[in-house]
Amino acid sequence: MSHFINNKIIGWLFTILFILLNIQQIIGWKIQWLFFILPCILLFLVRCRHLNKEYICEYFFIISLFGYVLIAAFLRHKGYGASLTLVSGLMVFATYKNICLSKRQMVCMTLVMFVPLFYWLIRSPFWYNLWEYNRWKDLEELKNPNMVGRVINYTSMLLFAFLENAKKQWIKKGRWILLFLGIWGTYNVRARMSMMVSCCFLLGACLMNIKIFTNALKIKTAFLLSVLLEGLFPLVYLTMYKIGFGVGWKFAGTSAKGLYSGRQEIWMNAFEAMTGAKEIFLGMGSENDFWVGHSLNMHSNFMNLLVVYGVIILILYWGYLGYLFFRKYDYKHS
Repeated sequence: MSHFINNKIIGWLFTILFILLNIQQIIGWKIQWLFFILPCILLFLVRCRHLNKEYICEYFFIISLFGYVLIAAFLRHKGYGASLTLVSGLMVFATYKNICLSKRQMVCMTLVMFVPLFYWLIRSPFWYNLWEYNRWKDLEELKNPNMVGRVINYTSMLLFAFLENAKKQWIKKGRWILLFLGIWGTYNVRARMSMMVSCCFLLGACLMNIKIFTNALKIKTAFLLSVLLEGLFPLVYLTMYKIGFGVGWKFAGTSAKGLYSGRQEIWMNAFEAMTGAKEIFLGMGSENDFWVGHSLNMHSNFMNLLVVYGVIILILYWGYLGYLFFRKYDYKHS
């Protein structure tokens, strides 16, 4: 990849934003995406002193992509907000991957992640029943258990990755406990998909720990498997549902949640709506009633890209990430 930017102001701005994001997982307020674009603009201004061909090409690609999704939104008469979401996400990724964080900043980010993780782990055993009771009684609306599961899932995985650089062996070995706690927490809140991701991550971490493979081979293989699973899962899930596999299963026998709880309806309705070339290649925008009259997200990155933006953006998006992992990532010094 291109050389890192060692700028204290931008590094601490990124660290503060990361801390606020973790606090958000507890108190509930939201941080607007504009707060992430601001550091990107600052970083771009810093990079203007020594722009290179790679950096210019990368931003030209993102700007061209933005132009394409705007034209697509114009042709389908909706989806302008989704265009900003896609491009802002790529812009954040393109700039943040070049930030060089200090040891102190990394320590701050690591420590703060323990707060939402253990907050929700402690509350996880009774959270699902409490959420169901409040919903049944029309009481205070609580954080959706699936969202809680996602917080537990991602914080446990990120902490596992961050603690890999710890110098003390007991920390490096103890970080494996976090993955098992993540599985336990997602199980408690009945977040089935988050629990499955945690299990897959644990399996992947075990395989990546095998010394006979190089870092480059491990990361490239993990990326390819992630894309393959992301694309195949909706198709396999729908096939299982259509043949009646596991329809009567209940989550641990204690919850009304089964193997299927709405994703199959969302995805089937989405595929049925993609009848013409316009829907397939340009997408249908984000405002679609695919589940009992509600406009929900697609509960899948792959399906979200396909349905909202179309097959062309789907290919370009994963192609861009694949280019970074296969051609530009500095495996030797990472």
